[in-house]
Amino acid sequence: MTNLLKQKRTILILVLTLLSSILACIVFLRIRKGTEVLTELEAEEMTPVIIEADQTVSDLAEAEPEILIPIDSSVKMPVFSAESGFYDESFTLTILAEEGVRVFYTLDGSDPDIDSAEYTQPLLIEDASKNENIWSVRNDTSVWFYDDMVKFGGFRQPRYKSPDTLIDKCTILKAVCIREDGICSGIKTASFFVDYGEKKGYEGMNILSLVTDPDNLFNYHDGIYITGEKYDEEKDSINTILCWAWPSNYMEKGKESERTAVMQLFDADGNLTVSKTIGIRIQGRASRTYLPKSLNLYARKEYDGAPFFPESIFDDGYAPQCITLFAGGNNYLVKLNDFVMHSLVADRAFSTKQFKPCALFLDGEYWGVYWLTEKYDENFIAEHYGVKTGNIVMIKEGEIEVGRENDIDLYTEMKEFITNNDMSLPENYARATELIDIDSYIDYYASFFFIARHGDWPGYNYALWRTRSIRDDKYSDGRWRWMLYDVNGESFEIKNVDKYGIKRLEESDAMFSSLMTNKEFERRFYSTLLEIANENFSPEKTALIIEEFRNTMTEALKKEYIRFYGENNVIYIKFTEPAIDTMEYFLKNRYRYIVEYCEEKLRS
Repeated sequence: MTNLLKQKRTILILVLTLLSSILACIVFLRIRKGTEVLTELEAEEMTPVIIEADQTVSDLAEAEPEILIPIDSSVKMPVFSAESGFYDESFTLTILAEEGVRVFYTLDGSDPDIDSAEYTQPLLIEDASKNENIWSVRNDTSVWFYDDMVKFGGFRQPRYKSPDTLIDKCTILKAVCIREDGICSGIKTASFFVDYGEKKGYEGMNILSLVTDPDNLFNYHDGIYITGEKYDEEKDSINTILCWAWPSNYMEKGKESERTAVMQLFDADGNLTVSKTIGIRIQGRASRTYLPKSLNLYARKEYDGAPFFPESIFDDGYAPQCITLFAGGNNYLVKLNDFVMHSLVADRAFSTKQFKPCALFLDGEYWGVYWLTEKYDENFIAEHYGVKTGNIVMIKEGEIEVGRENDIDLYTEMKEFITNNDMSLPENYARATELIDIDSYIDYYASFFFIARHGDWPGYNYALWRTRSIRDDKYSDGRWRWMLYDVNGESFEIKNVDKYGIKRLEESDAMFSSLMTNKEFERRFYSTLLEIANENFSPEKTALIIEEFRNTMTEALKKEYIRFYGENNVIYIKFTEPAIDTMEYFLKNRYRYIVEYCEEKLRS
């Protein structure tokens, strides 16, 4: 511990001693490892330290081995002479602060403190891409770097390699003001992209800079982006080829795996549209082992006072509480399936998401291509359907995602009634239409039938919702409605362009099979399938979506392959165009097959 830190600790203890005669003294303190600092709003949300009547300040100090640094909103944050953004050439940046404080800063994403570099003169901000790669050269970010796991895992594993050239970077600057008594301001964060005019792979892309203390991602014990301690402790007991069952730090879920970060989102023209302190978590199942990884981004009051992202983040006037940086899931190489599907069926009677192309810079280093998408949660349902939060039940893969524990009974009763009763009887079918929104159900199943979805669907990768109690508004009728997600595997396959008949779907889904015994339902299913083919998957409409993807993502994907596959990137670059062509071929020929199939069914 430095002398100055010792002095700060001594001052703090003396102050607390003066207050220890009071039965309980509330002092907001920074209590974390090292000397990281909180934003002002983070400080306000901290749990207060209570000194009990029989507890001495010395006892408290000795019991807490970490440095305690108080934050005070009276200490103003530093001011930068240039804002986050894109600059054509290098420039000099000045940091301004009030009198009586010292300014400390970092350029690696870590939170600045008294041990960081002290600001004494203007900083030269230039193209950081010439700097050495730091985080991108790590080989503990996926089990697929390990030869023994590649051999054990068998098929479909990606062969990652650290980049063998310098990758694109931005300058990330974090600064804090600290008074002589140790009181700190909040942290100011900025991202600067210099000389990006000629760089390829960003045309039409949003750019997202995520800045977080590197320990949040790469700390051996609890960094959320690496295999880490959890893998090393349990690797010898791994006995399954299912990679999502392999223990690793990045497999941790829930709020305890959430880490604080600052996001700065720029639109395709380089304008800063969002700058916000958020929480980040790894998202997905098997895709957690892949690179790049999908991330969930959380807006919370505890981070910056605003529990929502701005409405401008998507085009539907919706202010989400959580959004997803989607890396493609099992479709990680081309990231095509989900974008195509959600785009084409957005007007049907089930939930879909917005997709915006995005290139990520993680702690200043280029980190691949993503889709910035909405996330299905209670707020999404409430905003899109005009229903009340607290009255929503959402099921995901047969389990409660939103709602109370006993809400699962509502789902079970619905499913058992439709599955176990004769749906050919009018009274039973009428009851079924009171339990489910039949338009939503048919639209959803017909859409999945069109793309020949199979494998882990319909048994997995499904979601639906309803209101718990019935009210007067349109969607508070207590009927179940379906939600589209995860078509990134086992769909749009050429081998199934004229296959995947109704028999397979009936054999794999007892509820659907039961409904198909009703003639009215059966006819509505085939007429809806024909309508979806002509209106949503027409050759003209699908051609436009494919062209939009090709123009936006082709060059961007080439850059990602260089980043994550090094010298092997050529193999993957050659894969991109054929994969897009395959999608184009499937949609065109599936359309013809479905139209003929439905017309024949409707004639019979």
